[in-house]
Amino acid sequence: MSSLLYKWIFHKTVGEVNVGSEEDPFHETIPHEELGRFQREGAKRKKPLPPGLSKNDEKVLKSVRSRAYQLDLVFQCCCGCRLGWAGIIGLIPWIGDVIAFYLAMLLIRKARTIDGGLPKYLEAQMMANITFDFCIGLIPIVGDLINMAYKANTRNYILLETHLRKHCSNNKTNEPKQSLKTSAKTTQEASNVTPKAPPKAPPKAPPRTQSQGPRVPPRVL
Repeated sequence: MSSLLYKWIFHKTVGEVNVGSEEDPFHETIPHEELGRFQREGAKRKKPLPPGLSKNDEKVLKSVRSRAYQLDLVFQCCCGCRLGWAGIIGLIPWIGDVIAFYLAMLLIRKARTIDGGLPKYLEAQMMANITFDFCIGLIPIVGDLINMAYKANTRNYILLETHLRKHCSNNKTNEPKQSLKTSAKTTQEASNVTPKAPPKAPPKAPPRTQSQGPRVPPRVL
């Protein structure tokens, strides 16, 4: 009953509360053929990171994922919902919302350290998420419930992961084109090179004739 009431309140306040295509963007269900001996059907594991990331981007994405999970989804409630430290801290009037906003800003600051920096449009979307989360959290009780459902940090993690996934796929698409351009340029340069003339052999000394007589070695004193 409490779970239905919880979902009804969320539906009346913010409509659909899912942060993405799945409720938990950090984990995935283990396929039946990959289940271990002591794992039950429906067991979950951490989602793998997008392939092709650089070491720095992989490190940043792991850090952002861990922080977002701790802030939004680390605890399981008795009513069937999940919440994190941001939702608990936000229950403290005013001060809690400021602390939660500061922690969300630290997550965005970490996301800025990806290779090439964070695009301006993406940073603007992340800032809009945490600003909405902060402003709506100032409303007593109802604002806190909306914050728990909105999960601004998880939304920002999904934005970052989607950006890095697209960036990696674009790099893989451009690699064949770049290699073709490089090979064509090399072929053109090779065709434009004029062949060098072979080095001339040094002139041979004329043969000695009999009239010149035999060569006498120098006398040593």
